[in-house]
Amino acid sequence: MKALVTFAAATLLSTAALAQTETASPTQPATTPAAASPQSGSIFDALDADHSGSIAQAEAQAHPTVAQNFATADTDADGSLSREEFSAAFRTQ
Repeated sequence: MKALVTFAAATLLSTAALAQTETASPTQPATTPAAASPQSGSIFDALDADHSGSIAQAEAQAHPTVAQNFATADTDADGSLSREEFSAAFRTQ
């Protein structure tokens, strides 16, 4: 019986200790702009093969969703997607 009480007390104490050592994830503001989204930024960078800072229509062909929606995303109709156009059109939710 004494061993059971000791085991129960040790279990409760170790659970409390583990709960205290858990690190809280940093909170992000609810209004984080899409441009700051790590996923959209990495996709943009991957598609911008020539590192020009914009995605040409030929570069967009590497990603089916971007290729299908290229004309709609190209709001200034210059034939390429700026980072801002890309972020606005392909915002991750």
